[in-house]
Amino acid sequence: MADAHVEALDAYQKDSRIACQYGARCYQKNPLHHQRYKHPPTQ
Repeated sequence: MADAHVEALDAYQKDSRIACQYGARCYQKNPLHHQRYKHPPTQ
């Protein structure tokens, strides 16, 4: 389980998209928002 989280975190860090200003607390449901901005992995 921890390995999957480490891999997800590594992928997040390598993602070239702009980080969403709300991060894990983002409430946006719009698919275009999720295409444009990256969000941290869930635990």
